[in-house]
Amino acid sequence: MKFPVKGFLFGLSSTLLWASVYPISRLLMLSGSEELPPLPLTWVRLAISSMVVIPLMCLNGSGKQMTTALKCDWKMLIVLALLGNVLEGYLLLSGLSMTTAARASLMANASPIFTVIIAFLLLHEKVRWSRWIGMVIGFAGIAWTIWGGGGSDCFGSVGLRGIVGDLLALGSGICWAAFTVCGTGVSNRHGGGVAAILAIAFASVILLPFMFIVPGSWMALYTLNWQGWLVVLYLSLMANAVANIFWYKALKELSPGALGAFGYISATISALMSVIILQEKITVQFVISLLLVVGAVALMMHQGQNSSDPDKSVL
Repeated sequence: MKFPVKGFLFGLSSTLLWASVYPISRLLMLSGSEELPPLPLTWVRLAISSMVVIPLMCLNGSGKQMTTALKCDWKMLIVLALLGNVLEGYLLLSGLSMTTAARASLMANASPIFTVIIAFLLLHEKVRWSRWIGMVIGFAGIAWTIWGGGGSDCFGSVGLRGIVGDLLALGSGICWAAFTVCGTGVSNRHGGGVAAILAIAFASVILLPFMFIVPGSWMALYTLNWQGWLVVLYLSLMANAVANIFWYKALKELSPGALGAFGYISATISALMSVIILQEKITVQFVISLLLVVGAVALMMHQGQNSSDPDKSVL
């Protein structure tokens, strides 16, 4: 059987782009003369992504699908926007402003553990004993990371404040898990790309009033220098829009199980990028925690692919 080179390259490219979000976002928020708060960074990423990608999708023939999705599932798209973009994005960036990029990535990439739990509660999916073991191992890795506390990079030691950042990043992972479970039906009906970009667009609209309510939000973007705007464009277009496009292209070449394997290495890549970009200090304890979480996710996802249960959706 011929090795699926295209699928591999598309999947790896998406993983690299997503992994870069953690160190680059922390660098953008904390460097420079003025800090960029999580709220304006969350909103501007969503706004730019939707304003660029939606017209391109319409030109590519997806306009009818988006119109149908808006008519039939607009309420659910708002729910998905809240879960997978507003809460997930804001919690992640808030966490990154307090803890190191590697630690935040580890917490957020533990989302498959919570996906299984939420699917069990909402969809009544069967959970095999091996998955329960995976969850226990994953929680052990998460707990050990938080228990260790601390961590440092080019911005100094995060101290006890880092634990709050860890928990916020973990919360973003839980929101993404809920988004994954709740979005299955909408994605199946209208296509994953359509559902994702419409949720992003709704999220940008939801956050817009807060840009006026929270003092300094617009000023933070106004005072951002040109280098900062280049980073914002990278996070909006490359690490958001292009990464999603590559992911769906990879799905045409690879099975979901094979593609899911790239998720195992996302936190590892983020940690390596954090060492290079932010001079983050990686401890032995963190490495062990990383191995525990990645191993748990790999075990749970492997068992999920072998499951004979039919696909279900809460929506």
